Amino acid sequence: MLKIDDSTIIKIVDEIVKRIKNKGNNLQNEEELIEFWKNYIKRVDPQEKKYIETIRKLLTRQAKEVFDKIKRYPNNYKEWMFDRKKWLREFADVEAKFITKLIKQEGQKAIDLVLKLSRKSYYKAEEIPISIAFDVYNPEVTEALVTQTTRFPAGVVGTSEEIIRREIANGLELGESIDKLKKRVTGRLGPTYIKNRSEMIARSETIYASNAGAELGYMQSGVVEGKKWLIADDERTCDLCRDMDGRTAIIGSTFDIESLKEDYGWKFDYSEGEMPFPPLHPRCLIDGQIKIYTSKGWRPIRDIIIGDLVLTHKGRFKKVTQLHQTPKQEPKVVKLVLESGRQQTKLTVTDNHPILIDD
Repeated sequence: MLKIDDSTIIKIVDEIVKRIKNKGNNLQNEEELIEFWKNYIKRVDPQEKKYIETIRKLLTRQAKEVFDKIKRYPNNYKEWMFDRKKWLREFADVEAKFITKLIKQEGQKAIDLVLKLSRKSYYKAEEIPISIAFDVYNPEVTEALVTQTTRFPAGVVGTSEEIIRREIANGLELGESIDKLKKRVTGRLGPTYIKNRSEMIARSETIYASNAGAELGYMQSGVVEGKKWLIADDERTCDLCRDMDGRTAIIGSTFDIESLKEDYGWKFDYSEGEMPFPPLHPRCLIDGQIKIYTSKGWRPIRDIIIGDLVLTHKGRFKKVTQLHQTPKQEPKVVKLVLESGRQQTKLTVTDNHPILIDD
């Protein structure tokens, strides 16, 4: 490899920055974009799966603590709650380890991509034997880590508390006995709840950390000046995310979502409603995420294939014979809120979707 002194490296980097800014270089064609996303999934997917398992174990232990308290205080539901401070620490610890690693990884990949594009456009690769390391100790990186490891555990633990309180309140409002209250709480915190919530949490945090790392890496490159919100629009895309498509912002800033808050009354899980990058919300895709009960258990509707046995409204399993693929469009979506006492269940479906009711 050719040896270059520091002053020459600085000149080369300055020239790269100047030329890229002048010509707006980016991924040039569909093949490059496909390769980019394939590599991203290959890097991130194994880490997401590990984090799903990590969160699953924590939620299982948290539920067990509640079950143990129910056994210890069978007649006093006020004592059934888990130790809040303990679980804030536990979730903060695993989140810090996970997002630090992913932000560092994706930050470096972002810088490497900038260098790759610059080499491809203006130099022969062998003529630029340099690399730029992602600085994990940069103040902006530190701020991102601190903010997320503070927000995340409070959100997860707060949601768990709300679920338990809501179940107890609903049972009391219906006049249920203490034994029914026990069954209500233990049933709500069962394996299906833990599995679904673990996946939702891990996937949301994976998207957050990888996007945070990429943006921080682009900022450190000194080349990228702006960003654009893009979606893979299909019949599963919700109205909120569809409204974000194409919005732009200066790198390092947040996207303007005031109109979304006004139009949808949406409460965003960021300080003062700021949205720096995806995810806009957990499980953006509406019907693609809905769970369908099959002969092998619950599965997302998007994963159903011809030949699967699914449970029908008549209480029997029938084989799937056809999959209806809706062309790219903007379907009419109906949002239903089902109430039982203080408990609310929200369901989002297309306007012509039949609903089975018990009359």
